[in-house]
Amino acid sequence: MNKINYNNMADILDTVFNNCLIKPSEVSLDFKPLCDYVIGIGLKDDFAFNLKRLNFNKLAIETLLEELPNLSNPKYAINLTLNRKGIRWGGLSDVEKLVALGVASEKLFYLLDPKFSGEFAVIQKVEKKLQADPNIITQPTN
Repeated sequence: MNKINYNNMADILDTVFNNCLIKPSEVSLDFKPLCDYVIGIGLKDDFAFNLKRLNFNKLAIETLLEELPNLSNPKYAINLTLNRKGIRWGGLSDVEKLVALGVASEKLFYLLDPKFSGEFAVIQKVEKKLQADPNIITQPTN
């Protein structure tokens, strides 16, 4: 992958996004996916991503997300049109694509429902997966 900067970030995002989307050939005539998939929740629309290609592109998605302002603290979606250096890299449609990929790959989550808040949806980075408590003992079921 090329080095990401504000000039090419939207183009690289489009390539990754389009590669991950389920293709028409992966959907049956009754509109059921023929492959494993995951739904990415965007600001206004939801997107179906091919799970295998999404996993293949996770490093690229993480790299794109690293170009955004620090998402360890919640951010409004509208503020994500600027990169971490404060330079505009794209518009809200680009943010929607990147956030949908981030949500689908379990790297981002919404603090407010994006369908009601749109560009004012609050987004944050998933810091780590919850681990099972080792002090809880479970009994196998027969």
